[in-house]
Amino acid sequence: MPENKKLPTEIQIHTAHELYEKMEYWKLADKILAKLKENNPSLTDQKLTLVKATLVNSFYSAGCSDIENITSWVVNCKPNHPEVYRNIDSNDDVGPINLVQHIALRGRTGTANQIQGYVFASKFAHFFIDTDAFPIYDQYARMLVHFHTDDLNKEEQPNRQYGEYGIFHQKFFQLKKHLEQRDSAFYSTKTIDCYLWLAGQYVAWKKGIRKKFYLASHLQLDDPDNQHLLEMLFPQVMVEDVTDKLLLSKLELTPKQKKVYLERNGTQT
Repeated sequence: MPENKKLPTEIQIHTAHELYEKMEYWKLADKILAKLKENNPSLTDQKLTLVKATLVNSFYSAGCSDIENITSWVVNCKPNHPEVYRNIDSNDDVGPINLVQHIALRGRTGTANQIQGYVFASKFAHFFIDTDAFPIYDQYARMLVHFHTDDLNKEEQPNRQYGEYGIFHQKFFQLKKHLEQRDSAFYSTKTIDCYLWLAGQYVAWKKGIRKKFYLASHLQLDDPDNQHLLEMLFPQVMVEDVTDKLLLSKLELTPKQKKVYLERNGTQT
C-alpha cells in the first residue's frame, strides 16, 4: 500500500479518544441515544420516533427545522428502514448511501448534489439504524475526510454520481481501510467520527474561524489545560497543510465570514 503522508497517526486517533473522555456532556448524550435504540429499536411509534429525532437534532446540532414533519414521514412512509438496511448486502457500498439520501430527501427526487437534510439523515441513521455503517456527515468531518484522502490513487477515487454526501461516504471508508491496513487494527466508525469532528473544529479554530457551533461540543479550544492534547490531535505542520480552498469549500461559512477570512489572510478568490 503506497504511503499516504496525510493519514492521521495512531497518536492522533488516540488523542481524540482522550479528549472525548474529558467531555462528559458528549458521552452522556451518546449513552442516552444508545440506550434509546437498545430499548426501542423500531421506527414505527410516532412519539418514540419523534423523541429520537428531536434528541439527535439537539445533541448533535443537526439543523433540522421540521422535526415533526420528518418524523411523520419516517413513521408513515418508511418505518421499515432498519429492515431495509439489514437486507443490504455487506459488499454493497451504494445501499447505505441511497438510504441516507432517501431520508434526507424524504423520498423525493433531487439532484445528486442537493445536501439539505443530509446532516440530520446521516446522524439519525448512525444512531438508530447502524453506528458502524453510517458515518456522521458534518462540515468538520467533510473537510478532514477530503484532507486525509487527498493522496488516493486514481483507481480509489470515489464515484461522483452520488453527490457530495456519496463522495464523503466513500472517502470515509477508504480512510478507515487505509488506517486499519497501516496499523493492523480495527477502528470503529465512532472512533474515526470522534477524531474527524474534534480535529476539524480545532483546525478551523487555528485558522482563525470562530463559530458559535463550537459551544455545543463543550470543548474549550483556548483552555491551557487542553493545549498539549490539541497539538497532538492535529500538529501545526498538518494545520498548515490545510489549504484555504479546502477550508472555504467544505466549512459552512456565511459570505461575510468568507470575506473576513480572505481579507485577513490576503487570499485571492
